[in-house]
Amino acid sequence: MNWTSSPSIDAAAERLLERELERSAAWLLAEEGRVADRQHYVTVHAEDGQAIGMAACYLVPRAGTHRAYQPTEVLLGARAEQLARRDELERLAALRSVAADRCGDTLVVVAPGTATASGVVLACDQGKAIAETLARAVESVARSWGATHVEFAHLQATGQDRWIAEVLAARGYADALVGANAVLDVTFPSLDAYFAGFTANRRKVLRKERRRYLDEGHRVSAGTGLTDDLVPLQLERYLRYGFEADAHAVRDRFARARTIPGLHVVRADGQDGPAGFVACYHDRHRARLVPRLGAFGGDRSGVYFNLAFYELISHAIEIGARSIHYGTHSYEAKTHRGCRLERLHTRILALDGDQDWVEDAAALRGGLEESELARHQNGDQGA
Repeated sequence: MNWTSSPSIDAAAERLLERELERSAAWLLAEEGRVADRQHYVTVHAEDGQAIGMAACYLVPRAGTHRAYQPTEVLLGARAEQLARRDELERLAALRSVAADRCGDTLVVVAPGTATASGVVLACDQGKAIAETLARAVESVARSWGATHVEFAHLQATGQDRWIAEVLAARGYADALVGANAVLDVTFPSLDAYFAGFTANRRKVLRKERRRYLDEGHRVSAGTGLTDDLVPLQLERYLRYGFEADAHAVRDRFARARTIPGLHVVRADGQDGPAGFVACYHDRHRARLVPRLGAFGGDRSGVYFNLAFYELISHAIEIGARSIHYGTHSYEAKTHRGCRLERLHTRILALDGDQDWVEDAAALRGGLEESELARHQNGDQGA
């Protein structure tokens, strides 16, 4: 095996990515320049030149404006602070002080624009050997760029990610549980059959949500258009949750999203215009829907639950999708509506060997996340 690194996707790698969504060439190209100014695609080749592994790599500067992938934010940022109890805040503050002096630029392997898929693609044959070559190659690129840390984000516990996870563990990477992907398995033939799967008390709550929404007379449609009248809704959502954004940035996100095949937009309109929308992708190879963008106005909770769940479930049934991947956070709302949780891990290595604070920070973040997931793991549908 040998490897190459290039700022553009190797032509030989495009076949490897054909059955991917979040790691497809179209997705990765759409995200270029949004989260980092510098990216490289590290490709592992077999002796015959065939691409058998690839990692999407982004240099995230210490002082960059996009902080989501910085190790200090991943391990010790807003999410950790949100979950920390009073006795853990002091430990969090101490680790932040240490990390501020020791964490520089980081080479991050990730599928940007999603929190539920890693940035690694491996051929099925010789998976672990390919993963070993890929890890060494990524670390080599990181050193050549002057990075202090390497991060492999959002690794799943199953599938091809297990090979890279095993290799990274052997190479000394710290492991942090960073959340879970809430997945709804669409095993029912209709929305009524979906409701029937809950306890009597839960059915009453869900149907009340549904009835109140229907009584408001929203017009629901499904198409492919991320249209300009949805920009104010998306912008308001970003600002409400503390993201830096303006109308130009939202239009840019919409334009990027439209370049990725499989886009579906489910929207609800009232008398005053759009009440909400969910933009998602139909991954035909894995028969799943993957929500990507969305916002909800008016009675946000009513529109949210009906669009993001009941209307999207109906749409999934109609097009033959067998699962909906809702992503991280809001676990209570998702598990109470039938989702299961698939854990996600991020692994980080200090290239200079100064790994102690990384291990401590990973243990803190992972412990906080584990406690949070344990509360929702089984989904109390009788609540």
